Parts: sequence; structure tokens; C-alpha cells
Amino acid sequence: MLEPLAVTTWSSLSARPYGVVEGERRGCLHRVVPAASLTLMELSSRDTKILDFERTWWTSASSKRVAIHEQLGLSATRYYQVLHALIDSPEAMAYDPLVVTRWRKRRKVNRRARFEGHSAGSPR
Repeated sequence: MLEPLAVTTWSSLSARPYGVVEGERRGCLHRVVPAASLTLMELSSRDTKILDFERTWWTSASSKRVAIHEQLGLSATRYYQVLHALIDSPEAMAYDPLVVTRWRKRRKVNRRARFEGHSAGSPR
């Protein structure tokens, strides 16, 4: 079901675009968005465990692949699939900005390396 449409006129807005004459009745239709749809969704417990693990995995005595399986019960492939989807969410950024920023930078470097045809670790 579609939400109702509301009309906003230029007279109800404080800034007027160039060329609109005062008193002219122009309007535009836009959807009325409930305030609840603009709030952030909460992270699931799995998501927070993954972000927490990513922050502290290096303290584990075992390899990262083994630690992922032992602590989270996920395969390494599934872990990275979930992690890469997770780093795009604003909720994850609000929860742990350091980890999310680090992974976004890492992904950007790897994408650029694939595009330019050199390894991500080689000097430019």
C-alpha cells in the first residue's frame, strides 16, 4: 500500500530557488515518510560478535581462520561475506567506527589494485 502524498508549497519553505516569484503558488508532491523508518536498525548479536571479534582476533593464539570457526561457528568464507555486508551499514559504523573504517579502506585499496592490475601490497 502506498503512503499518502502531501503537498509542499514554496511559501512554506524558507529558501526559494532562483526564478520563483514571491506569492507564486508552485508545489511539489512528495511521500510522507514516518519518523520510525528513519531510525537506525539495531545490529544483531551475530553482527556485534563479528565486529568485536574483528577488533580483537589478533590476541588469539590460533590462526584467524581457526579462531573464526571456534568463536563464531562460521566458515571463513561466510564470515567475510557477512563482514563485507556489515561494513556498509551505518549501524556498524556507529557501533565500531575504527573497525568499519579500517575495513572500508582495505576494501578500497584491494578494489583499486584489481582495477589497476597490481597487488594491494606493492608500492605505487
